[in-house]
Amino acid sequence: MIKIFILIIVFSFVISTNQEVCSENGISLNGEQCICFEGYSGATCDVQCSGHGTLNALGYCQCLLHYSGANCEIECSGYGYINELSICVCEKGYIGNDCSIPCNGHGHLNTT
Repeated sequence: MIKIFILIIVFSFVISTNQEVCSENGISLNGEQCICFEGYSGATCDVQCSGHGTLNALGYCQCLLHYSGANCEIECSGYGYINELSICVCEKGYIGNDCSIPCNGHGHLNTT
């Protein structure tokens, strides 16, 4: 009984100290390789999809419609969508890298 209790204490200590290796978002039993908690990925469990996507089977973020980037951190401000090149394509009347600038119909985008 005492051996089991000591083993539990040692095991708990190893997990808690190794969580630092895994950005406190996973556990490591050997001090190097992490087993990430749900919603986290990467070698040190530091990849999260910013609440705007989900991790796919390969551990990469699959972003929602208006978001892009490795961690779904780029947003098209609700006035555009992300194309296959991870660039915001703005709706008519909006410009900018994130489609956040309204044109208001009083001019046009100067591309030169």
